[in-house]
Amino acid sequence: MVEGAAWGRLLVIRGGATADDHPLVTPSVVVGRSEDATVTISGDSLISRAHARLTFLGGRAQIADMGSSHGTLVNGHMIAGPTTLRPGDTIVIGETTLRYEQHSTRAA
Repeated sequence: MVEGAAWGRLLVIRGGATADDHPLVTPSVVVGRSEDATVTISGDSLISRAHARLTFLGGRAQIADMGSSHGTLVNGHMIAGPTTLRPGDTIVIGETTLRYEQHSTRAA
């Protein structure tokens, strides 16, 4: 993947993050409250240090909970394993709500 070419983004639509738009550049992205996470969300004590992982492979985005204490919801449903994401899906981790948006992977 070309450095700087985002395959998607996470938009914080409710909750306590330091930034509200997170481009997804690497094929594997960890979301959590740790400063070591790819996407760090601060101000939400219910988010684990490494809460969920988003991956992009074969033109598909997926999310999986990483054994967090409070789980991960996609469109209001607790996920039990890797779950395919579609543009506009909402993700809830802790008390923070995010929206997934996918960028086109085709050259213009």
